[in-house]
Amino acid sequence: MVAAALALRCVTPATEVMLVIDTDLTTGDDVDAVRVVVRREGAAGAPSHDVVYDLRSGRFGFPGTIGVVARDPDDRVPLEVTVSASRGGVERLSARATGTPTAEVVARLDVFLARRCLDAGASACGRGTTCGRTGCEPVARDPLPPFSAITTP
Repeated sequence: MVAAALALRCVTPATEVMLVIDTDLTTGDDVDAVRVVVRREGAAGAPSHDVVYDLRSGRFGFPGTIGVVARDPDDRVPLEVTVSASRGGVERLSARATGTPTAEVVARLDVFLARRCLDAGASACGRGTTCGRTGCEPVARDPLPPFSAITTP
């Protein structure tokens, strides 16, 4: 029993961010694929996650959720997330967000792909902002709320 108690003391909860992607776009008509790129802020080289999700396959829908877990539970390096939506292989819009993981809390980072941002709409936003649900919104989202505290974006 003592050994089990000691073993439990050595287990540190994972540092995790749940990336929640939602949209008001119509799948098929507006977009047919979403590319999600996640990297550590300032990191060079390949991102830790770079996947294109084919929305026609039915395997990824909105809202979509992707869990990002740090290898080191004490890792507090902010995440940089870019979500790009395309149709027929042509990018139609892109949204960015950054957020810092919180110790022992599953945090939530929302990215909304807004219809208002299609094609030229996203280019109107300046440095440090991205086109979103309400117009140009800050890329930085800290502090991130706990995932369990919010059920809809």
